[in-house]
Amino acid sequence: MEKYVEVSLLNQGSYGTVQLVQEVKSKKYFAAKRISLALSTREDVNTEIAVHSRLDKHPHAVHLHEHFEDPQRIEHVLILEYCAGGDLHDVLAKGNKPSSAEIKGIMLQLVDVLQFAHARHVYHRDVKPENIFLASSNQIKLGDWGLASTKKFCSDFETGSDQYMAPECFDRSMESYNAEKADIWALGIVFLNVLFGRVPFKEATERDLLFRDFASSRETLYDIFPALTVDVFAALREALALNPDNRSLHKFKQALLKIRTWTTDEEAEQLERRRAGLKPTPLFAQQQQFQRSSAKMVPVVHKPFRVPTAVARSLKTPSASPWDIHKMYTPPTHQRPLKHPNWNMRRKTDPDSPFAKNRQFELEQLAELDEESRNNSESDGTSPNTDEDALVLGEMESDDEPITDFSKILDKPPTQKFDEFSVA
Repeated sequence: MEKYVEVSLLNQGSYGTVQLVQEVKSKKYFAAKRISLALSTREDVNTEIAVHSRLDKHPHAVHLHEHFEDPQRIEHVLILEYCAGGDLHDVLAKGNKPSSAEIKGIMLQLVDVLQFAHARHVYHRDVKPENIFLASSNQIKLGDWGLASTKKFCSDFETGSDQYMAPECFDRSMESYNAEKADIWALGIVFLNVLFGRVPFKEATERDLLFRDFASSRETLYDIFPALTVDVFAALREALALNPDNRSLHKFKQALLKIRTWTTDEEAEQLERRRAGLKPTPLFAQQQQFQRSSAKMVPVVHKPFRVPTAVARSLKTPSASPWDIHKMYTPPTHQRPLKHPNWNMRRKTDPDSPFAKNRQFELEQLAELDEESRNNSESDGTSPNTDEDALVLGEMESDDEPITDFSKILDKPPTQKFDEFSVA
């Protein structure tokens, strides 16, 4: 290490440590990854070096500057590119939520580097925010390729981080799993973490209640993330498919490019602007820079921790709410719609539409019927005909047929105005 001067400790893990070093000659900063040969084999070290050589200095992959052995410490040292912006995990942990433009840029860059790596038979197997580093100009770098494999089908199960591992990575009944498809699953979990600040479940196994609900219905994601939009859900379907064969980086990228709004909060904001006569806020017009640390090199020492997951409370506790029960039993039960013949038409809000006019006419007819019923009740001293009122409103039993002949209810044939807009 005579060529380099140690500055500070950046991180430490099971393999060894990562230090910030400065090259004496060029005065440039690098990250020195010290791999203990007592904890790792030379084959693992050679595989990581081979992976970096295959990546061929891709703009979104951490570059390997050089490598050598340190006989005094019995370590192999990898001199890697240093990203002064830190990792994405630290950015999210500090509450610096990326903007819509930044989220789009992050995900597209990750797709790009994974497509590049997979085309060269390199599979990361540990994609997560802790391994995504921030360089200048909103550029991200995917690093820590220590668990990467050059084999597409791997038999070393449960390799990586639990919250980002695909379901098949836990299934030891299989002979092997597809590492390429496992990377795509991890990318989908990263997408949710960047967008909402947490992951959907602790692990993709039957032991996890939320994953069990997700396995029975993909729409469970709407319960876990209430601000999820239809566009984002369409993209997640391409990455979080339970069948690995249905996961596709290309389709995931195409779905990302089609996203118009990223959260329902953003949708509401755009709707309010349109109602106020203002132009919608352009999502990707001006990209804001990530909030980074000062220019001084401040050592950051942390051990990657798990992002908290929303877990439903026990239904037996007094604090259990209807929302907890709803999450426990997803997907929700089907709600029978009212069997009014024009029920779907009533959702039309245009007052000049024929459906709205028809609805107004119906209300007038029902008001007349209610008035007649009240008059009859007052005259003979009986209560109103509740059964007939319920029939008018369409509140029938599930086995009854929808009302199609209103003449039986109104005791007179429909007028021409009603018949003109009625839908059989």
